[in-house]
Amino acid sequence: MTPRRGFTLVELVAASALAIIVIVGLGQIDVARIYLVERTKSATLAQSEADFALLYMITKLEQADRIDRVSSDNIRFRVPKPTTDQGSCTGCAAVPPPPCCFDIAANYVWKQFRFNNGGQIIRFYDPGRPTCTLAQTFGQVSGLAVQYANESPPPPGGEPPSGRNDSNMLQIETTWVDPETGSSRRFVGHVALRPGAYTNLSTGLQAPELGDLSPPPAGTCP
Repeated sequence: MTPRRGFTLVELVAASALAIIVIVGLGQIDVARIYLVERTKSATLAQSEADFALLYMITKLEQADRIDRVSSDNIRFRVPKPTTDQGSCTGCAAVPPPPCCFDIAANYVWKQFRFNNGGQIIRFYDPGRPTCTLAQTFGQVSGLAVQYANESPPPPGGEPPSGRNDSNMLQIETTWVDPETGSSRRFVGHVALRPGAYTNLSTGLQAPELGDLSPPPAGTCP
């Protein structure tokens, strides 16, 4: 009877080396898969934040009747909120409210969107000054630009006073950085200020000589 032959030392070393190679290879595949998932999640989060910020701003700004564009990434806007009765003007909480309710300063509130470059964040204050109540933030956003949309032809009645905007259309742009490529991406949208109108009356700040029922409060939120 022939005795059974065991593994030699060389065969054991070779088998162990092969097993190690297989285990390390599988581990590298798993690490690469985890890295890819995390990178995809990071890109998706940045993209969704910039997209959501744009849609959120559109829903808020379409309620505005006055715009104070402090800068391209710092915009204050006034929203009619007719609930306060005054003098002979009553029923302001009704839907729709009587026209006289829009002649009461207390029936307006100023709000603000502001981009913080250092923190890569958009802040929404509701209301704005003087309380500066922080109502919403949007992170991982690399930029914000708000400007009046270029409308043509001129509005009925001609252009408003020099240096003031006649358009009730705004263009909003939010940007984000793709972590995979490092390139900047952007979302662009337009919004119509529904209480405003495309006329020769400014949708921006009222001409100083005409006064303003509810001007923006002094200073801006941080």
